[in-house]
Amino acid sequence: MRRKAPISVVAAAIALVTATALMVAGCGSTEGTPEAAASSTAAAPSTASESETTVASSPPPQSDTRTSASTAATTTKIPTSGPCLDVGSPLVTDAISTLGTDVNGGNWIPTSSSEEQVGNCPDLLWVSVDGDGVGDATYQTHVLFFRDGTYLGTATSKPYSYTHVIDSNKGSVSVQYRWLLDDDAFCCPQGGPNIVNFTWNGSAVVADGQFPPS
Repeated sequence: MRRKAPISVVAAAIALVTATALMVAGCGSTEGTPEAAASSTAAAPSTASESETTVASSPPPQSDTRTSASTAATTTKIPTSGPCLDVGSPLVTDAISTLGTDVNGGNWIPTSSSEEQVGNCPDLLWVSVDGDGVGDATYQTHVLFFRDGTYLGTATSKPYSYTHVIDSNKGSVSVQYRWLLDDDAFCCPQGGPNIVNFTWNGSAVVADGQFPPS
């Protein structure tokens, strides 16, 4: 006849089996332990940072619509026919307004300008203006230069009398200066003539010649 094991021995054996099973389950996963919690917390910021860096280093491309609009606006400012420089355009009238008034308090009136037509525009465009203020029998003249829709400035810092643009071509504008000598009548200046050639050198207007005496 088989003898039964004492109850205390059976209970001890069950407890040992249970403890062993729990230890085996614990060895297969670290979830719930302090190390696992710390590892999980550290991983989250790392993932977010990686995503932000990717977005910052790879911005979306510029809108094609924006580029097209800019190009269209620039194109509409360039005439497709007619004179290369329109004396009545805002570009010219705004440039003339920067001159203020002449020494006699008069306005500046355009008298001549570049005559080339679109398709044959020179490097340097010009407009000649005379002061209409009432003073002595002489009048003053400024020559203004333009290029690619931009006002570049005047030929000289101050205006001169008896000044005329006598020639202009693809590369230069020639301005003739005359002046009164001591006994000259206002109608007939004997000083000069001096001719100054103005050219565009790629970045600025360059003058070659002798200006009237101060």
